This record gives sequence, structure tokens and C-alpha cells, in this order.
Amino acid sequence: MNITPEYKYFILFSGIFSKNRNVVKHWADYESAFLQLIKNDGEVGIKRLMQTIVLYFVKRDPSQQKYLNAFMKTLYD
Repeated sequence: MNITPEYKYFILFSGIFSKNRNVVKHWADYESAFLQLIKNDGEVGIKRLMQTIVLYFVKRDPSQQKYLNAFMKTLYD
């Protein structure tokens, strides 16, 4: 399908999290999938995940922005 590596993160993130599956409540269930992608991509994996988070909350589903602070704290912890 010629999907570039950064799109893998976005497709996974968008497919898992939606209005019905809140990112803050369900991150722990799917964190291992993102950690595997980061592990495979090495140093740029973290950057790709952060790009995905920004794209998701700004472009894909802005209604979820109210959860962004809590989600970033979850990532930090």
C-alpha cells in the first residue's frame, strides 16, 4: 500500500481512539502497540507519535481537545 512510516501511527491512533473510545481512558490498553512502533522506528518514533497526537487533536477530531491535557499527563507519567 506504500504507507509511509509516519502514517502507521496516525492510522493506528485514529482507528483505535474515537468519540466512543476516549484516549485518556483507553491509552493503557493500547500503549504497547505504540511502544512497538516506536521501538521499530528508533529515535524518530517519538517524533512520529507526537506528530500523530497533534494531527489527531487538531485536524481529525477537535472535539477531543478537552482531553489533551489529561492525555499528555498520562504520557508523561
